[in-house]
Amino acid sequence: MAQTISYSQKLSSELENIKTEVQLLRSFLISLGGEDREGRYNPKFVKEILESAKEISVRSFKNSRAFLKEIG
Repeated sequence: MAQTISYSQKLSSELENIKTEVQLLRSFLISLGGEDREGRYNPKFVKEILESAKEISVRSFKNSRAFLKEIG
């Protein structure tokens, strides 16, 4: 049973390490994507967009026409 706990703790530790690495890689990729032909994006804008992307959508659009009707 001690081996199971040790294995479980090791697995949990490895999972936390992987989560940290994924967060770092994601941050790195976002920094690479933070520039387009016009130059660098405003960091405040990027932060707002990333925060809004985490929110649950309250609307659902089946096609482009429905989307344009909703925003127009």
